[in-house]
Amino acid sequence: MSFLLTYEEPYGFLNFIHTYIIQHAKPITSSNWPSVFILPFIPLGIQTLLLQFQGTRLLRAALGALGLYLVGHGCGLHRFVEPEYNAFNNGLGIAMLHISAKYVEYSFTSKPIIDPYFAAGRRGRIVAAIDLAINSRMVGLGQTYIDLPRFEQDPRLDSELKLESEAKLDSEPRLEQQSKPKLTQDADGGVRTSNGSVPQRLSPTKAEKWLPYPTVHRTRPQAIFRHFRNMVIHYIVLDTLLVLLRQWGSETIGNLHGCPNSIPKFLSSNTFYFFPGTLNILAPKMLVLIVMLLSLAIGVWQGLLLGYHSFALVAVGSGVYEVEAWEVDFMDAPWKGDSLLDLWGRRWHQLFRHTFLITSILILKAFRQPPNSPFLLPLIFFLSGALHALGQITMDPVPSILPLLAFFLASGVGCALEVAFKKVSGKRVGGWSGKVWVWTYMLVTARLACGSWFDSGLAAARLTPVEVPGGWTPGNLLMGPITKWIINTS
Repeated sequence: MSFLLTYEEPYGFLNFIHTYIIQHAKPITSSNWPSVFILPFIPLGIQTLLLQFQGTRLLRAALGALGLYLVGHGCGLHRFVEPEYNAFNNGLGIAMLHISAKYVEYSFTSKPIIDPYFAAGRRGRIVAAIDLAINSRMVGLGQTYIDLPRFEQDPRLDSELKLESEAKLDSEPRLEQQSKPKLTQDADGGVRTSNGSVPQRLSPTKAEKWLPYPTVHRTRPQAIFRHFRNMVIHYIVLDTLLVLLRQWGSETIGNLHGCPNSIPKFLSSNTFYFFPGTLNILAPKMLVLIVMLLSLAIGVWQGLLLGYHSFALVAVGSGVYEVEAWEVDFMDAPWKGDSLLDLWGRRWHQLFRHTFLITSILILKAFRQPPNSPFLLPLIFFLSGALHALGQITMDPVPSILPLLAFFLASGVGCALEVAFKKVSGKRVGGWSGKVWVWTYMLVTARLACGSWFDSGLAAARLTPVEVPGGWTPGNLLMGPITKWIINTS
């Protein structure tokens, strides 16, 4: 057993856990799937229901312990064994780690979290409890108070950790009614307001400035149409991307069983031409590499948005949720980021922001460091890397851990450099120079993560149905015209 992370033992001294899971975990089937996708969430639902009342902490702690056991049992003893579904092991592992963090947080949360829609009489306690369980971005939910005995014993440390992010939240979240904005018609039929506010929606408090609050008021049918349209678009883009990667890289980046050094092998074994059969313009290897790196980011982006709009379609279409509750989009145009802080802190999804921030501050306090310590950003990105690395523990083949951790740590270092630049120069990174900096830094460092993921065969994953009745998918239909008229290998 090695304490170092190696290709043969990717988790080092923890590799025995990975080995045990691969050797003993049962395949996820139609008979045992509730153990993975239902049972681990039942205590969380009861926990979030109790979280709306005072004096329920002991009960919530007991439920948290039960929930952690069910998460470990469900995810640790069950996995997708088919190579084409290996990527789902990654998603499932990350989700279960995130749910585990929720169990711990809600066990120690010392004050009730008030749902703004429930406070306004617009939803019942059951829906409010469901929202507490799935609203990981904590949209409109206000302060979270964590109360840990370790901190109570030291008078130099606060007995309560008030997670207020960059700015102070209102004492209670609220629904806000805006008055008399100018109204214009939006492209999808919604009403766009001139002052960027939507009537009767969650108030965009200053502390939630990183969230893309809507500027368009939509009716329920308009919102259903928007979510359905976006779901279809993201499905088509993701399916087409995966079909092309499997077609062109079946022996390298698209190999189901993994391929070490897949990117160099792919580049050396393929020559691409734009407009094949007509202009036959040779694609430079560097351009092909850049497109490869972007394809993985685009795949993750499209997959996450596909999932978000699918859930939103069910939540809004069923009438269970309010329309505006799902109008805060999952991402905010990541390609517009003009700094690493802007990209990672606002434009990329903020699903784990709350968990990373609260965990980082608790760790800093344990070492008697202030919340604004210079170690905060590197620590947040280390936790992000650890989440993605440990989330892969049920995968086989498993992506290399060291390059993945290096990528996330590099992102944290880049953000810290931007903070240092502002302190020295008085100016924040931004504008066109900031865009050049972000794209350059991300393309250089993304090579680490992309190499790790491509080597493990993630590009060959069946994230969308392989075929539907009739034997076709959108990607299969589009592959012909793309490879015939736009780009293809020699």
